[in-house]
Amino acid sequence: DQDDLRGAEIGRRWVALRADGSIMPSAEWPVSRALGEGRTLRDESLRLVDVEGRVLDLSVNITPIVAPSGTVLGAVATINDVTERARLQ
Repeated sequence: DQDDLRGAEIGRRWVALRADGSIMPSAEWPVSRALGEGRTLRDESLRLVDVEGRVLDLSVNITPIVAPSGTVLGAVATINDVTERARLQ
């Protein structure tokens, strides 16, 4: 249902899913969590499905950039496509 996809769409082409296949709201995306919590996340799983049903399994590492005052300014992330590895498991 289209209403379920609100907040889960990426560029209106991709939908983020949790490991159990349910829709992952944007507040749960690794970047949102790292920025909101101000902490490093490593090897976070993210599955994206496009409008044509193509699946991308990603491993995300993200570290917030924090000012001396404690303000989170941004983040640095690496995103690795692990689709083939996930398919073989």
